[in-house]
Amino acid sequence: AGAWGVAGGLAERLGWPRTQSVEALGTNGLRIIGDPETPVRKVGLAMHMYGMLDNEMITIMDAEDIDCLLAVETTDYTVLQYVRDSSQEGRPRCIMSGGHFNIEDPGMEYMVRWVPEALGGDAPEASFVEAGDPFQYVIAGR
Repeated sequence: AGAWGVAGGLAERLGWPRTQSVEALGTNGLRIIGDPETPVRKVGLAMHMYGMLDNEMITIMDAEDIDCLLAVETTDYTVLQYVRDSSQEGRPRCIMSGGHFNIEDPGMEYMVRWVPEALGGDAPEASFVEAGDPFQYVIAGR
């Protein structure tokens, strides 16, 4: 375990950087914004995108050449629209949005192991209770 906390648990659950298995999350699905066929070379973890730091996220995506954001929470403007517009303009990008608890669960499970390592003998006893996927999806027949 390391100092990555929730992000480290998510990366561990997904098997990154070795695999890119969405199924490893154990969710009922992910919401894809932008081009679902985006060739992904670099993924960014965007914890909470709900307006206040959206312009910074767009700047980071461009500066770091990020193809795909894995988002905990999003609102349907700014970064999402930027990614959609970027894809339509010939620069394929996407956001995979799984929802707060779906993305946070692996990190919380990881923290049960990390906290005792970080605190040593002073660590309180901890356990993990999975929140589970609160979402059900209705898929349009196309």
